[in-house]
Amino acid sequence: MSKSARNMVEFAGVGNTRQGPTVLLRTLAKSIQSRYAGLMPGPYHPLVEEWKTIAGTVEWSSPPASEDGAIDFNVPLDIGETTVAGLALRGKAYGHLPDMAVTFQLEVGQDGMRTRVPLIRLDWKPRSQWHQNPNKTRISGTHAHPFEANWLEGEQRMRRGNLPWAEKVAEFHAFSEVLDYAKNLFRINDIDLIPIPEWSSTLF
Repeated sequence: MSKSARNMVEFAGVGNTRQGPTVLLRTLAKSIQSRYAGLMPGPYHPLVEEWKTIAGTVEWSSPPASEDGAIDFNVPLDIGETTVAGLALRGKAYGHLPDMAVTFQLEVGQDGMRTRVPLIRLDWKPRSQWHQNPNKTRISGTHAHPFEANWLEGEQRMRRGNLPWAEKVAEFHAFSEVLDYAKNLFRINDIDLIPIPEWSSTLF
């Protein structure tokens, strides 16, 4: 089945951002026993736990998307043969900062809102020296913001504060190593389709 013929699916609580058939992923949710909490998954668990593939071509923005030299991309994701409306992988880097300051984030749209809900994030050698968790512990260098640490099961929502909890991960020495780790973190089979950013040593 070609990608153009695939269904566009809306998950409960996720806005349909493209035209196409709207089908609730209730059967998907019911088929998954959450690894994170309880017997039934919360509203975002299927989007996190199912293996996904990239639904389109990944191209870093050019010229830089902002005056600080940032470049980025945003690409929709498939679960099986279905492109899930609002579900996307976002990437950000800096054209003048090679092999550092790269961020990948799994995120999803909300009904009737322009803001998006971050689900998981990976920061490779971020520009900020420290990340501080809500309990005041600090992490330096490369780290991940996992879904389970930022999900409030009792309230069925993500924690406020843009994935405030993070955990240290091993440092990576090449972009390909980042993708290897991100494949399992985000559960995206073909994440290696993401090209290396077009880095240079100067901002202008």
